[in-house]
Amino acid sequence: MIKQYLYGYPLLNEWDGTATTINESSIMSPCIGAGSKNSENNTFNGVLMGKIKKIGEKESKHGLYGFNKGEEVFGFTEDGTAFIGKSSGGRILFNGDKSEIKSASYDPTTNEDGNEIPGTGILLDLDDPIFDLKLNNKSLIKFNPNSSDPNSSEMYLQTEVYDEENNIGTKFDLINGYLRMNGSKPIEGGTEPYTISISSNPKDTPILIEGDTYNYEEWVEDEEGNEVVETKTARK
Repeated sequence: MIKQYLYGYPLLNEWDGTATTINESSIMSPCIGAGSKNSENNTFNGVLMGKIKKIGEKESKHGLYGFNKGEEVFGFTEDGTAFIGKSSGGRILFNGDKSEIKSASYDPTTNEDGNEIPGTGILLDLDDPIFDLKLNNKSLIKFNPNSSDPNSSEMYLQTEVYDEENNIGTKFDLINGYLRMNGSKPIEGGTEPYTISISSNPKDTPILIEGDTYNYEEWVEDEEGNEVVETKTARK
């Protein structure tokens, strides 16, 4: 049985898939390139399109790739992903399956010695939507409404050094509704640490921590059984 027009495009049905074919209206080839070669340092400036295989690599790849001094500077691949920028720095990755744009350095990697290189960069998901600005594997600005599971939503801004247990740094949490600031103030003979905590929860009242003790307000019942606010002092 002979099948015709399998590919939906006449020029694809006429092409055998291996040879370079030129006719009046089209050119079909496994790979097409345009640009210039530098014989002094064996580099290429230009573009390659189609099936591309680099010396030393086992697998071929398909797409449109741009080169500057022999280094890939952009690529649009057959699976809907793409990148712009050099691998040495500044590269942006695009994922057509997720409507996702991110820095190539966003995900942590491992160097030749097996040591982890922390992820630093930005992730932008246009579908979910998600925005995440990360430095050394720590999210500094994160917005993830997560409409499918509101309980796991995240929206906050924090400093890189933020550590809630040790009262270091600042965090502003929009989902849980609180602001926590840690710092130090000058006193005679040095400095004294302090923490300011403000919450939108009426029963999670403001806290000011200074030195080794802090004052806080707590909802308690009075003798008549009414809820009232009582100021207390505690040690850190």
